[in-house]
Amino acid sequence: MASISYQNKVFHVLGLLSFLLVIEKSNAFQFPVGGDLKGWTVPDNTSSKNHYNDWANITRFQIGDSLLFSYDSSKDSVLQVSKEDYDNCTTKNPIATFHDD
Repeated sequence: MASISYQNKVFHVLGLLSFLLVIEKSNAFQFPVGGDLKGWTVPDNTSSKNHYNDWANITRFQIGDSLLFSYDSSKDSVLQVSKEDYDNCTTKNPIATFHDD
């Protein structure tokens, strides 16, 4: 009899954990990169050259969140680069290139 009670408790705990995971997943958020309506643009002056770094430092992401890059695809692109290329501000050898569909 005690075995059935234990199994019921385990079943209920697992059910509750599954429910909580589903709720957490549904709270995913899509962040517009840069945090403003201008979207993903090249900073126009040196005072804003750290804009994206500053934005990333104050924005808190969670597992399941996504980033939205809004940009003029005729002028800009989204590239994944190595840390070294990022630090040197070069796009000569991108790891990945992302295009609008």
